[in-house]
Amino acid sequence: MALPELARAMRQSSFAFPQTSSNIARLSFDDTFATYRQIMRDTFKYVTKLSDRSRKPNMEQVLASRFTRVQARAQQVMQKANIQLEQARMIGMLFEGGIQDNTAIVCS
Repeated sequence: MALPELARAMRQSSFAFPQTSSNIARLSFDDTFATYRQIMRDTFKYVTKLSDRSRKPNMEQVLASRFTRVQARAQQVMQKANIQLEQARMIGMLFEGGIQDNTAIVCS
């Protein structure tokens, strides 16, 4: 598995999930949550190119550190919002080359 530090950071984190669509919508306007998309985008770019080049430990550490920082901020934002939350854990399966979906239908 690629990115063991990021996978470990994800596995060790507790995630709070808002329970209503209105709370999800309200939180979506907070810029803190946009950082998750940026980290996942950068992670996807990294793992899809791993088969073409060697691993970059510094980049892997940067991705894990970015995730840890945004995770802490995002959880604080949700706790301060005083909304109903359910706690859960996630496992990141970060494979070299990314994940390929051979069942996808491509229309041209």
